[in-house]
Amino acid sequence: IITLSDKLNDKENSYNILLKKVEILNNISKWDEAKKEVEKAMKIAKGMKNKFKEMVALKNIAEVYYYKNEFDKSLTKYNRSLIYFQSTSDIKNTLVTKGGIGKICLIQGKYDKALLIFTEQYKHSIKMKDVKETGTALYNLGITFRRKGEYKEALKCFKKGLKYFLSIKDKKNIAAIQNGLAPVSYTHLTLPTIYSV
Repeated sequence: IITLSDKLNDKENSYNILLKKVEILNNISKWDEAKKEVEKAMKIAKGMKNKFKEMVALKNIAEVYYYKNEFDKSLTKYNRSLIYFQSTSDIKNTLVTKGGIGKICLIQGKYDKALLIFTEQYKHSIKMKDVKETGTALYNLGITFRRKGEYKEALKCFKKGLKYFLSIKDKKNIAAIQNGLAPVSYTHLTLPTIYSV
């Protein structure tokens, strides 16, 4: 006999698997496929009448639109999910969502707004002791300072962020930070400063 609990567990598992699949598809730049999968996850969340899961799926849809360079659509979705996460005091998802909004501000050249968002992301991640989120905030700050031409500040953020990613052996983000460091170092500072972490 299949109970209601079993059915809910099946839906929950399907939802989680779909979001994991979305993450993988985003990482290999298959954004159209990612969009289809995250829409399936959204449908499951709505069927479960689970607002939290709906908003997590919406945040993921925003991220897919970001990767597809559809920034207006991305911002709309991020803002909708942000209102929910803030209303439920969900700090982790609030930080991640604000980080997405900050990246759009960065692309749109709104550097001061991006700096405010990434600084807030950094401070909250320190309070939460979330090493990956702290490293991500520092990376985002480094990119923003670099775009503003504030290379010494950028270098400080990249080097500090690198320490966090090294501590959790996050290869993908270690590579991202080293890519961020290289132009600052080669163009504006001396080469050894990259590696004197």
